[in-house]
Amino acid sequence: LSEALAAARSRLERLQSERVTPGDPTSGIGREGDSASRGTPTVAASRATAAAQTHEAHLAPEVASGVPAGSDTRASGVANHTAQAPVPAQIASVLRSWALAWSNKDVPGYLAHYSSAFVPDDGSGRRQWAEQRRDRIGKPEIIEVRVSDVSVQPVDDGAVTATFQQSYRANHYHDRVVKHLDMRLEDGDWKIVRETTD
Repeated sequence: LSEALAAARSRLERLQSERVTPGDPTSGIGREGDSASRGTPTVAASRATAAAQTHEAHLAPEVASGVPAGSDTRASGVANHTAQAPVPAQIASVLRSWALAWSNKDVPGYLAHYSSAFVPDDGSGRRQWAEQRRDRIGKPEIIEVRVSDVSVQPVDDGAVTATFQQSYRANHYHDRVVKHLDMRLEDGDWKIVRETTD
């Protein structure tokens, strides 16, 4: 775990030292299925860098796509920024990281955003829910998740509820919903403890 954190810190520092030019096609975020995304490892690396920088630079609307599946999105700088940023900025950063992991089909990174105390709305156990999420995230060829219009409301015991518009697009399905995530700070990281959709 400490090696992963050190690698994440190094990657974050490297990303922070580089710049993204908005509108520059070489630094933009493409969808995983785009032909431009299927290039050499150099192209994939530049897209990963661009994706991380873009997510750090903008709040809404957020797009999370374009980094090849299997890329490690768990360490997108959230832990490094949360201690200093105001809570709404911390939550926005976590939501970007969550959407990016989902869009990249990075199931371990996606699931890492959920608390071990997370209780699925359907009453299933967390293990069963995680297996279902693995199956659903793994099936589509491409996934694109956008998060926008984020609002953060404090609730009891230092927890917050993040409410936002979520746009989801996959091969043959898309929707737009209002989502609510109840989140709690656990070991310095904001984790999802409950998730509901309007």
